[in-house]
Amino acid sequence: MYKLFLTFRYLTRKAIVIFPILVVWLCVMMMIIVTSIMGGFVDRVQDANRQLLGDVVIDAPSLAGWPYYDELQKDLAKMPGIELTTPVIQAWGLINLPDHRYNNVAQIIGIDPAARARISRFGAGLYWQHTAPNDAVDDLAYKLPAKGGDLQKTALDDLLKARKEASKLLDAPPPEAISSYQIALQMGAGFVALVLAGLTIFGLWSPTAHWQRTRLLLALILLSGTAWTWWATWQGTDVNKQKDLHQDQFEQANSRAVRAARTYEYSTQLQIGQTYQTRPQLAAALMPPEPSFTPPPEALEVFGSKANMPANGGCIVGIDVVPMYRRDRRGNYLHSASPPYYKALLTVVPVAPRGTLKIDSADTRDFVIIDDSYTRIYDIDKTAVYAPFAKVQEMARMQAGTDSNDRPTPARCNELQIRIKNSDNPTVLRDVTDRINEKIAQLTERHPDLMGLNVTAQTWEEKQIQYIRAVRNEKHMITFILGLMSLVVLVVIFLIFYMIVRDKTKDIGIIKALGGSEEGVACIFMMYGLFIGAVGGLLGMVSGVVFVWHTNEIHEWIFRTTGVMIWDRKVYMFDRIPDTVNWNEVLIYVGAAIVAGLVGALIPAMVAGAQNPVKAVRYE
Repeated sequence: MYKLFLTFRYLTRKAIVIFPILVVWLCVMMMIIVTSIMGGFVDRVQDANRQLLGDVVIDAPSLAGWPYYDELQKDLAKMPGIELTTPVIQAWGLINLPDHRYNNVAQIIGIDPAARARISRFGAGLYWQHTAPNDAVDDLAYKLPAKGGDLQKTALDDLLKARKEASKLLDAPPPEAISSYQIALQMGAGFVALVLAGLTIFGLWSPTAHWQRTRLLLALILLSGTAWTWWATWQGTDVNKQKDLHQDQFEQANSRAVRAARTYEYSTQLQIGQTYQTRPQLAAALMPPEPSFTPPPEALEVFGSKANMPANGGCIVGIDVVPMYRRDRRGNYLHSASPPYYKALLTVVPVAPRGTLKIDSADTRDFVIIDDSYTRIYDIDKTAVYAPFAKVQEMARMQAGTDSNDRPTPARCNELQIRIKNSDNPTVLRDVTDRINEKIAQLTERHPDLMGLNVTAQTWEEKQIQYIRAVRNEKHMITFILGLMSLVVLVVIFLIFYMIVRDKTKDIGIIKALGGSEEGVACIFMMYGLFIGAVGGLLGMVSGVVFVWHTNEIHEWIFRTTGVMIWDRKVYMFDRIPDTVNWNEVLIYVGAAIVAGLVGALIPAMVAGAQNPVKAVRYE
């Protein structure tokens, strides 16, 4: 009982105990915040890659592709556990916007958009065929149930209100920015004036004044100059902050006005007299059932006539391939009120089955850009241009035909993407992948010309393992570095406990003289360390988890208060800071804090337990 009593007494009587608790608290909170954000980033990268590829991918190292994919598709359709397969062509070439004098290297990808959307989340990344109509549904759903005419009136009222708000901010003059040169000039002039005023006062002071007065005057001059410097700096940065906030407010208001205009345009598609009861009913009326490359009627209006329309239909570009839209400070792409429908010339340089480039057979065809794709993977969004599978297959010279000796040649593709049932189960995913590789081996036996092409089935994670592993390693490296920095907890606890043991030497001698054992005395300080680790760890857990859960709100408050955008959405892949907590890691950090408290107190506790009671009582 005396152990608990003395532990509690030391905890409540020694103010120095606050410092190790604070150190443990801050270290645990820091570990939770950093690893949660990095872990959320890793999870989102993995999720983005899975959404891009589907569950299983069959491909070969050669850019020339591999044949008999259609035969393999028929074999896979008979396998239990496989829902859908779709072939993909990947060819390199150029995209050229002749009306805008823009061209760039691009990866021309041939797909079936409907099948690709069912296998992956390709459809959800399309702006004009998913995001924009889905936003319109969100904007109108709160009025349901309602007739189409009432929803149109609601959309029009929202549009007028949004335009009025944007116009008010546009007419309001922004604060005039103050340059760094002006700030420095104000600071310097003010400080010099204060110094001159102080020297003047000092000169008028009695020459017999005491040195104490002189020191006081110099201190006042220094404090006044420091205050003026701080005020001038604050004034300049505050004006510049207000200018940035004004620009941000206008961009957001203008974005809301443009979105309201899109919502109104979509609302005109509703039947005026029909009553829409539920959100799914409204979504069915406004959103296309599946993505396609078919240009909408509005595209014909842009080109004027069918004769001016590109003959090969529509294509979809990665959001960063063509500079159609800029990004605001929050990372949002500022889309226009309607699709621009640019004319695009796509050029593909075919690759022969033996791997050589057929530069003289480069094929250029005209398309119209009907949509943009946002996969959140920059390498894809910067280079990918999607076009109809059959057309890209022809441009890449991968369609079925005959060779120079009039022998038939099979059609080729680069990938076969597969969706399987119960893919969230790693065991099922691995088992199906192995059985697909068995089917590929059987196909190779029937067609010996597949030998050497190394056609292989891989799970989505195996396909992107190098990229995902790099992101995971970054998290592990940061965690390791923070762990090394957190070793300061052990040092702080050790030093403070050593000071306490030295300060309480006489008390320790009295306890031992009254019959306290070495283990009992050591136990007092071990319980002391346990309490510090537990309290600091729990405080760090609570504050760290709350910070992570509200990290985006905190970031927004910092921006509103200081004008500083720490998480620049124009740079990072995601528009929100990851705010998920890995509870397994949290419990590990709290456990490590408790262990650190025990380990830090171990040596001082052993020293206290080994004290000689006679010498300890006489200690001064």
